[in-house]
Amino acid sequence: MDDRIEETAIDDLLVVHTPVYQDERGQFQEIHSEERFASQDIPIDFERTFYSQSDRDVLRGLHLQLPPFQEAKLVSCLHGKIFDVAVDLRPDSETYGEAVTACLSGTATASLCIPRGFAHGFVALADDSIVHYMSDNEYAPDHQSGIHWADESVGVDWPVTDPIVSEKDQNLGSLAAFGQQFRSADEK
Repeated sequence: MDDRIEETAIDDLLVVHTPVYQDERGQFQEIHSEERFASQDIPIDFERTFYSQSDRDVLRGLHLQLPPFQEAKLVSCLHGKIFDVAVDLRPDSETYGEAVTACLSGTATASLCIPRGFAHGFVALADDSIVHYMSDNEYAPDHQSGIHWADESVGVDWPVTDPIVSEKDQNLGSLAAFGQQFRSADEK
């Protein structure tokens, strides 16, 4: 059984593996345990839970909320398969602008634990991919932001060439534009 927390190349961004129990009836998995997170010094209190369904090649992101409504997330794929991306947008981080990717699926044990200050997005690699994620802050539409999924300065090697992207996501700006917007908002 896989029961571990794996560090990534970016501080505080973790891959959380939890055991999957299978028998002739199917499978069972505990994705999150407050006690387990506390014992690993992961100080996140989740407030909301979301579910999305996407068909193959649907790309969502890269989204985040600006202060004071930043969100930490725990992202899991319950069915199908996704290519998940988290981009460090913490202003004082040594890894600002860098991304970590992970393939999450309904048959694997991994979830991505994303701290506050990261943009997040994914592309579905299978039809009927179901993503479940938990968030630790309220939704604040006036504080929405993000960066364009194909911004070459971030360096994500997406496994699709012609994804299905919403108009809103297609109109997100570059990492450089985000940095300028964030510094301007921070100075106010």
